[in-house]
Amino acid sequence: MSEGEQHAWERLRSLPVEEVVARTGASFCRETNVYSMPLLSHPVEVSLSDGIIRAGAPAAEALLSGLGHFSRRTVLGFLAHGHPGEVSGRLVRPGELPGVDAMVRGSHTLPLDKLAARYDGDLDAFTRRGEALGGVVQPHGDASLLLHPLATLPFVLIFWSGDDEFPARADLLLDATAHSQVPVEVLWCAMMLTVLAML
Repeated sequence: MSEGEQHAWERLRSLPVEEVVARTGASFCRETNVYSMPLLSHPVEVSLSDGIIRAGAPAAEALLSGLGHFSRRTVLGFLAHGHPGEVSGRLVRPGELPGVDAMVRGSHTLPLDKLAARYDGDLDAFTRRGEALGGVVQPHGDASLLLHPLATLPFVLIFWSGDDEFPARADLLLDATAHSQVPVEVLWCAMMLTVLAML
């Protein structure tokens, strides 16, 4: 377990349940000591007693097993530190948000080139995969999807097919309020989770 995860578990256990529920919209079962919340529209459960995040339905298992680090940091960071607010409806690139620009360069670059290569020539597969993650088709590019890694945090993935002049391209856009809803490192994990889940 990383130091960040350990800190998030400690903080989450120290917070009043009522405050976490009111702030994040998660539900809590006092009998089992478990929070429940959606991750890319699939239910996950966070057990305070066991220190385990588990799938609340079979469809969520791949998000937790295959993408464990990113899913754990996203879920724990949201519950422990998230401050959801009203979205602005204004979409921006990650690098336009304060503090996020440094998180999407170098070794932290989102694998959008792999996403573009994966779905070049198969827009239907792009749409089907996104819909399996709770995505809603949008009217941008050659294909686009509105996805919610967290219930209050909308992302838009836009795909342009390649041609003789330009290669295929994919972009991820965030609401202009995203950086104020969760810490920057949690936001980056949510972005990575979303792109990798699409792959």
